[in-house]
Amino acid sequence: MIESSYRRIADNYLIQTKELLNMQVRLLAIVLGLVFLAGVVSSSARPAYAETFTCMTTLDGSREVPTVDTGGIGSASLSFDSETNELSWEIEFSGLSGPATAAHFHGPAALGANAGVQVNIGDASGLSSPMAGSAVLTLEQESFLLGEEMYINIHTEANPNGEIRGQVSCESELPPSTDGEWQTAMLAFGDDEHEIQYMITGGTLDELTGDVETQMITAAITAEQDGELTIQLPREIMDSVANGQDLDYIVFVDEISEVADDNFGEDVRTLTIPFLAESKLIDIVSASIIPVAGEEWQTATLTIGDEEHDIQYTISGGTLDELTVDQENSTITAMITAESDGKLTIRLPRDVADSKDGQNDSPFIVTVDGEDSDVTDDNGATARTLSINFSEDARQINLIGTFVVPEFGALTAVVLAAAIVGIIVATGVYSKFSFLPKT
Repeated sequence: MIESSYRRIADNYLIQTKELLNMQVRLLAIVLGLVFLAGVVSSSARPAYAETFTCMTTLDGSREVPTVDTGGIGSASLSFDSETNELSWEIEFSGLSGPATAAHFHGPAALGANAGVQVNIGDASGLSSPMAGSAVLTLEQESFLLGEEMYINIHTEANPNGEIRGQVSCESELPPSTDGEWQTAMLAFGDDEHEIQYMITGGTLDELTGDVETQMITAAITAEQDGELTIQLPREIMDSVANGQDLDYIVFVDEISEVADDNFGEDVRTLTIPFLAESKLIDIVSASIIPVAGEEWQTATLTIGDEEHDIQYTISGGTLDELTVDQENSTITAMITAESDGKLTIRLPRDVADSKDGQNDSPFIVTVDGEDSDVTDDNGATARTLSINFSEDARQINLIGTFVVPEFGALTAVVLAAAIVGIIVATGVYSKFSFLPKT
């Protein structure tokens, strides 16, 4: 009788919560989706924070593919502005077998490979040394340039495929400091100490502390007026990535969610974080999916409608055979073969499945072979990590939440994502610890 009542209460709760969430999502999707789609072209994935790169190369026949026997040599100095996407160059050369007949930037190609023309240098700066000019690159060409997959090739009549060539290499310049200079702070992160470069306006940085377990760095500041903290975080110390893709750091200023400009460098990410006068603490939290020490994560495929989602999990005492979903009842089912007592730990991305009571996380209802089961839930910013114990011969584990991503098309899914982001932005204030693993 008690169990039956519990089931009815749980079912009513799930139905009511799902209807409420669906109504909120529909309304917000209409408004925020239109805003999102209006700005989608201009808000591309490139960094919001402008950066200048200094690039260079030397040119000779040995870098041609195949190599060319020539006395021709050259050098190039270049500058690239990521805000305007303008590439400027000055190229000098001498000793060619004859006058240059063409000059191009080619790519994408690594050293030792050939590729097609990306930018016609001759059209912009002529073919006499020195060649000085500029061009605005596309986002794709920008990735070739900064990924060292672009080369300069100068052609002659005797060598129409190119007589001298050089692979372009770029290095980031530090963004200009309003106060004139970058400073260095020491960060203890785990067992190691690291030198962190930063600059600050409107106050001072008093201390940097780090917590490896929660993947969080905290900056204690004295803010005399409104200002900005710009801090360079080497990726090897703390990054924010998943499946090879950069994720935004989660940033709080005195426990209020804040949006940071993020310059996605190859080895270093440069964050610029605004703060108000009298602010005291800035928390920077990684949104990465961090492997649990000693466990090997595996990937299972969860099919929802026409979409497939990679779900990470670990299991001891058995194997995970299949993941299925019941969208109507917001239930994900794991079919397992349990050879002994064990544990299934599964990461559910919040954009795939979640359990909410309004804006707050609520527990998933978990059953093992129809019996209620205790669950350990780490509420991450982008995923819920559930750990469920099971007994030998267990077969079916049900995870019941309040939301499983609907079977939408690609465009509607984008609008839904914009709506969900809008919900988060609209609330404004969160307790930072709701994003962190429970201890």
